[in-house]
Amino acid sequence: MKRGMIRKLVVASVLACAASASQAAVVDVWSYEIDMAWVLTGSDKPVFAPSTHLWSETKATSTLLSWGSKYGVDDYKLGTGANSSYARSSLYITNPQGAGSIFTDSSVSMVNMFRHTNNAINASFADLLQATMNVSVALSANGSTVQTFNDNFKIYFYETPNEGKSGSQCSWGGNCDDDLFAFVVLPEIYKEFTYDGMTYQFNYFQTSGPDAIQQFDAATCNDISRGILTTTCYGFRTSEYDQTTLKFGFSISAVPEPETYAMLLAGLGMLGVVVRRRRHTIHN
Repeated sequence: MKRGMIRKLVVASVLACAASASQAAVVDVWSYEIDMAWVLTGSDKPVFAPSTHLWSETKATSTLLSWGSKYGVDDYKLGTGANSSYARSSLYITNPQGAGSIFTDSSVSMVNMFRHTNNAINASFADLLQATMNVSVALSANGSTVQTFNDNFKIYFYETPNEGKSGSQCSWGGNCDDDLFAFVVLPEIYKEFTYDGMTYQFNYFQTSGPDAIQQFDAATCNDISRGILTTTCYGFRTSEYDQTTLKFGFSISAVPEPETYAMLLAGLGMLGVVVRRRRHTIHN
């Protein structure tokens, strides 16, 4: 192939890459609305252990699941002492909604938080067994809704009997008074979507928390779910008379199209041919 023809092909490849990039302009800024809520209806509604105790009470709203004494205070660290018999435990979504703007390929935007309060619950009171957390997302660009996501995350909860057992007597080890919270799957969302010829990746995940979500072994998952989960699951612990707060955020990144990579590599390959032929000509 003549040198002039190779140069033309290289130029054509580079121009094609430029044309592809111009046709798929990256969206710089997105508007978003994100909502985290407990599912209250259907088969995914919260399930509490039954109780006939006169003082036992459970509550379920889109942001708060709580259980224990009906005279207790929802989502409040009561501590020990005279008030301990009126304690309540809870899972409280403290930041259920987030709305604003985020730039493509920028830092993570923190949007949702929820908190687990662990108080000692009388064994005759009801407690939480399972529930489902829903995360819904709406992304907009240039004033129009571009993409929506809607994911459910099943959770199981284990209110420990507070019997003061040693760590060796608990499948999860450590303090047996720790309450355990387990997700069937990690509460993360990784989605790719295309807008105006460009592909993007939406990433939603835990950003921080004093007790990061960890992987539990099969025995611990079995205990938390009362025999439903027999393989690994994901969750965290909260010590007695303590609280755990988890924060969730998201980011959006642009994903280069494979065609753009292919054209660029083709152009670079042809350029390499030109360089090698020139060296061969010079040496000869």
